[in-house]
Amino acid sequence: METIVQNQSENKPTIIEDVNRPHEFQLYVLWKSIPYYFKNPPVDKRTGTAPSALDFMLSLGIDDDDLLEVGQLRNQGEFAVKYGINKDTLTHWNKKIALRNPLEDVQNWAKRLSKNVVMAMYNNALSKNLNADKDRLNFLKVTGWTELTRVEMEAGQTLAGLLRASLAKKAIESTKPKTDGQ
Repeated sequence: METIVQNQSENKPTIIEDVNRPHEFQLYVLWKSIPYYFKNPPVDKRTGTAPSALDFMLSLGIDDDDLLEVGQLRNQGEFAVKYGINKDTLTHWNKKIALRNPLEDVQNWAKRLSKNVVMAMYNNALSKNLNADKDRLNFLKVTGWTELTRVEMEAGQTLAGLLRASLAKKAIESTKPKTDGQ
């Protein structure tokens, strides 16, 4: 069995939006794509109060300045005031955003956190947590990587036969003494 991982996001052209304020538009797309959970943190069960959005994001290891800035804005009105954008402009931008692939927008901000995700996955793998595979798959999805599996079979082989052979091989390998070079 062979596993191939490929990045489907390589060499994709960047879409340049036709807007008068492209920087603010990108910040708005970022703001629209981050989870509600970041903008409105949950109540801490110990203290009975919710932390500020900034404190909450910092506690999660988020250190991206743009994310920290827009994540503190709870609604579209606050965004409009902070950046001096007319609400009609935001309505127009919402229509443009509706035509976009929302997963790509999430991937754009999530990629900024990749270093934190990689470290969390590393720590998770060391702890032998049962959710490590799920975390790995989420990481692959967020970064745009896809895992493909290819099974090569000879004529007359069955999937059950391949599985038995694979399990037998692993059982034999697990009984071999490990050397210092491994």
